[in-house]
Amino acid sequence: MDRRVLAAALAIGSAAACSPPARLALTDTRGAVSVVEHFLKADLNGPPDSAWALLRGCDVLPAADYFAPTLEARIIGAATAHDTVRVAARYVLLGKLISGSKGRVIWQFTPDVRADTVTFAVVPDSSGRLWIECGDYPPIHSDIARLSGNEGQMDASTRAAWTAALVAARKLR
Repeated sequence: MDRRVLAAALAIGSAAACSPPARLALTDTRGAVSVVEHFLKADLNGPPDSAWALLRGCDVLPAADYFAPTLEARIIGAATAHDTVRVAARYVLLGKLISGSKGRVIWQFTPDVRADTVTFAVVPDSSGRLWIECGDYPPIHSDIARLSGNEGQMDASTRAAWTAALVAARKLR
């Protein structure tokens, strides 16, 4: 073998060995959607740790001092770009629910009925496992079915605001 060819082959092999590993190409849209579906389920039905376990790259886990009562959370689309699948989810929210205390637990509710769209970036790690990149989507949503038993711990005006928000949110479905 010619020495120049051998030297070139060794140089290419050395450069390849020293290069950082490339991210895997991601074409598994169904897998990415499945990861986000698991996140939505964990987000709505708790505990928050089960949703946080699907996030990658968070130095500090997101937190909030309230719940966002959620009528619905569902996937509305997904798009692939290079090694990332962006999965869009639509949340139908009633407002903010805060646990207060006045001798006994009293729930305070602030209505803010709206539909929010959150886009999750799903990427593979070096072993091919799919993760949701850390972002601005703390798992603070709670399915209204889980919160329905708390209506007895609301005063009359809060309960009326809750009922009105629930009716308005159903129209957003």
